[in-house]
Amino acid sequence: MVVTQRPVIVTGMHRSGTSAVARVVNLLGVDLGPEEDLMEAKPDNPEGFWENRRIVQIDDDLLAVLGGRWDEPPPLMRWREADRAAELRERAAEVLARIDGERPGFKDPRAALLLDFWTSLWPEAQAVVAVRHPAAVAASLEKRDGFDPEKSAELWLRYTAEALASAAAPVVVVFEELLKSPSTVVASLAADLDLSPSEERIAAAVASIRQGLPSSPADPGDRAGPRMEAAVKMYSLIGEIGPHLAALIAAGAGRDRIETQLVDSLERIAELVRVNDELRAELKKAQGDWAAAKAEAERLLKELKKTQGDWAVARAEADSRLEALTREERAREAIAERLAELEAELESRRRVSARLFNLFSGDR
Repeated sequence: MVVTQRPVIVTGMHRSGTSAVARVVNLLGVDLGPEEDLMEAKPDNPEGFWENRRIVQIDDDLLAVLGGRWDEPPPLMRWREADRAAELRERAAEVLARIDGERPGFKDPRAALLLDFWTSLWPEAQAVVAVRHPAAVAASLEKRDGFDPEKSAELWLRYTAEALASAAAPVVVVFEELLKSPSTVVASLAADLDLSPSEERIAAAVASIRQGLPSSPADPGDRAGPRMEAAVKMYSLIGEIGPHLAALIAAGAGRDRIETQLVDSLERIAELVRVNDELRAELKKAQGDWAAAKAEAERLLKELKKTQGDWAVARAEADSRLEALTREERAREAIAERLAELEAELESRRRVSARLFNLFSGDR
């Protein structure tokens, strides 16, 4: 495969504006491949993805071979050791050969994890890395895929770190800056890629940028966990050096400072991840204890309800028996009263009989 000009690979975390950046790059003069190979627009991306479906399939297949997928990246990207490495590389070469423009390129967020694979075929490729505030990415992924913000932040960290570490001199495009100052960012991007587009092409690229999206970073709010905090810190770091990263690395200026900051940031991220994992373990144990306590409480409640039911039956029986006893007591009292009356009458008759006996017996 012969490439006469430096290829361009547009990548970055999903929902980070890679589609918008790819369209800008395309309008500035980069060929993204045959139209029939490009993915159709969908409701969640009505302006189009500008992704080569063949390349997306290869990236998905390679991630699967390595034991992962786009939202569950494998821990290690040792694609050279994979069983199907030769087959996938051959397929990739065939796809890249179909992109025959003067300045070839493609876009796929998954390529952020697999830049080493693609640069093994395009050694001179320039990586354009789109970066968006992690809270905004998390909000978009929660709406589209139902992801927890911490999961999205973890993916953001992995994709962004892999892309910046794997690219020789990445051209960083901060999505919020692209929305805020499209003309400035488009002009800077054309210069970084050594493109010489016409004024019409530049105007078309600026006009392609989707309006209506917030240009200021989203606020993670109370839902920010340790991974989101780390991602926001890394975003701030990239925001400081991102627009000049390629030039700084190429010139060697400030490289030690950049590497020191990145290492410090990644060490902090690792510590936050460790603490978060410990908290997750404690939470899991607490949830288990709570579940056991809830089950015991439900058992006791069930027994109490049964006891209450038995007690209600017993009380009803007791009330019925008490009512019967009350009726019997009233009947007994009536009988006792009648008996007393009869005894009084009998006593009266005895006195009368005694007097008559005395009268007839002559005892006056």
